[in-house]
Amino acid sequence: MIRGRFLPHTGYDDHIWRVPSKVDVLKETMLQFGMVPAERCDIWRLRVNRRDIAFLKFILEGYDGLAQLTTVNAAKGRVAVMVAPGCEKTVRALLDDLKKELMMTMDG
Repeated sequence: MIRGRFLPHTGYDDHIWRVPSKVDVLKETMLQFGMVPAERCDIWRLRVNRRDIAFLKFILEGYDGLAQLTTVNAAKGRVAVMVAPGCEKTVRALLDDLKKELMMTMDG
């Protein structure tokens, strides 16, 4: 049984439904809170140590409006970071600085 919210399929068949990905849910959340339109944001996929996911999330949330992190696969340490337009250099510098303390790589 599939649990969760369902979004209508964007095709001609209105009766087809799909389960939203975590990135879809993140985009929807950002729009609900009046943040930058999701289609204008860059999404960076990272791989980090799974024990560091919460720490990285709290660090990014500390910089209001800079970036938002969501966990894609906790077991494998895969996360997606939605970066606000114009903040790419700042987020890149922040992540480069955090690489000194955390194991982190770009994924894909």
